[in-house]
Amino acid sequence: MHVYFRTSQLERAFIESNRAVRRWGEPVARTYITRIIELTNAQDFADIRKLASLRAHPLKGDRKGQWALDMTGRWRLIVEPSRDGRTVAILEVSQQYGD
Repeated sequence: MHVYFRTSQLERAFIESNRAVRRWGEPVARTYITRIIELTNAQDFADIRKLASLRAHPLKGDRKGQWALDMTGRWRLIVEPSRDGRTVAILEVSQQYGD
């Protein structure tokens, strides 16, 4: 699957792991990089939805069309797959309850 990043900061956090560590801490940074690799290795977004460990779930309201993938603790990766599921946009890394 093709992965692209909404911001250059998200892309640099993937390419340069030390940036991710500074931004979110070691456990979240490590999981972030792992999730991007998992997305890249998948054939399409349907493969990602099958992985129970990711707990991929659709978001509602103004985030309709976006999905959350569990990371570590309350952290999640917000993505938006294309209609055909072969491309996914990395939108943000956030805490589930906004703390």
